[in-house]
Amino acid sequence: MGFPMYPKHIGSDANGFTNVPQYTLAKKGRHYASSFSFAGDDWVDITENGVYFLKREFYDVIRKVGGICQDSKERPVVAIVPSVEDNKIYWAIPMGDLSHRTTEQLERLQGYLNSPNKMLRSCFYHIGNTDKKSLFFISDVLPITAEYVERAYIAHDNPLIIKNKKLVAELNRKVTRILAFEKDYLRTKGKPYFRQNIYGIYNELKQLG
Repeated sequence: MGFPMYPKHIGSDANGFTNVPQYTLAKKGRHYASSFSFAGDDWVDITENGVYFLKREFYDVIRKVGGICQDSKERPVVAIVPSVEDNKIYWAIPMGDLSHRTTEQLERLQGYLNSPNKMLRSCFYHIGNTDKKSLFFISDVLPITAEYVERAYIAHDNPLIIKNKKLVAELNRKVTRILAFEKDYLRTKGKPYFRQNIYGIYNELKQLG
C-alpha cells in the first residue's frame, strides 16, 4: 500500500461500525440554518468552512466507539461541509500552527505532501493560509455536530471562516479520498483503517441525534 496502517502524525494528535453511510460531500453553497450549538449565553451556528473548538465530551464519543485520539491539546477544527445523508453532521478537519513543528516533523510532513497524487498518503495532510500558516490533519477527519461545538475560533475579533476557494477545494478533494478509502476498507476488511474510527463516530452521532 505504501503507507502505514496508522500514519504517524506530525506533532498532532479509528474502531467498530454499523450502517456505513456514503461519503459523498454536499454540494457547495448549501446553507443549513439548523446547525446550532448553545455555548454559555450564545448560540454557535456552524457555518460551512468555519473554524471551531470542540467540547471535551466529543473525545469521549471517539473513545466510546473504540477510536484513538492521543492529542491532549485544544486543537481547532474546520467544518468543511455537511454530510449529504445528514446535514446536521459536518465533516471537520483538525488544524494546527505550522510554525510549531520541529525540523524533524517538517521533514516527515514533506514526505507525505511530496508523494505522487495517486497515493492516498498524499492526502493525509495539507498546508494553507488561514489567520496563519496552518497545517490540516486531513487523515484525522471527524464527523461533528453542533451539540459538541464549544465555541468559534476568533481571529482579528471575528469568527474565522476560510474563504480561499483554492484551499477549500483542496481540502474537499483530499477529505473525499480519505472518506472513500475508509468506506471501502470497512466493507472489504470489516474494520476501520484510520485510528479515530470515522464511521463509528458518525453512526454514534446519528444514534444520539
